[in-house]
Amino acid sequence: NTNYTGLNLLVTYSATTTLNVPTTGNNSVTCGTNTILFDNGGRGAAYSPSIDGYTVLNCSGNGQINIRGTFYTESGWDYIRIYAGVGTGGTLLATYSGAGTTNTAGYTLNYTGSVGQALTVRFNSDGNTQYNGFELAAIYLANCVVPYQSQWISMNVGTTDWCAGEIRNITVTVKNIGSS
Repeated sequence: NTNYTGLNLLVTYSATTTLNVPTTGNNSVTCGTNTILFDNGGRGAAYSPSIDGYTVLNCSGNGQINIRGTFYTESGWDYIRIYAGVGTGGTLLATYSGAGTTNTAGYTLNYTGSVGQALTVRFNSDGNTQYNGFELAAIYLANCVVPYQSQWISMNVGTTDWCAGEIRNITVTVKNIGSS
């Protein structure tokens, strides 16, 4: 467990992965993998100028993602954006930009997606001022497994005349028809 305190916000989480949002292009996180996201500079270092990359947080089934943490960016020029779905073609859900005047006091970000909704975190900066960026915990609030719902297809028990105490292997065929 890691405790992160910032601006009267205490976040407690268990994370198995850390990942930097790339300077260009993209990377992704498997559904259910709690992850600490950083800008390309990592913890405590400034991000690069003129970058534009994104990370996809995959989600399915009953999974739900909460993204929270702090950010320090050049206000009005460098942005963290959260999109619905995989990639930046989905609906823009939230935009964050800004920094404390000393580059040590940041703003907080706390966003929760819908159940089963993948989220994309995009970060872009201009070519001028760079700050310490962000540290965001992407936490899966529920299991990503799609609930199983079956449809009975057939059963084969062999011959219909069984003797008392006889043990048989039988074959049952079912079809997964999706979530319940």
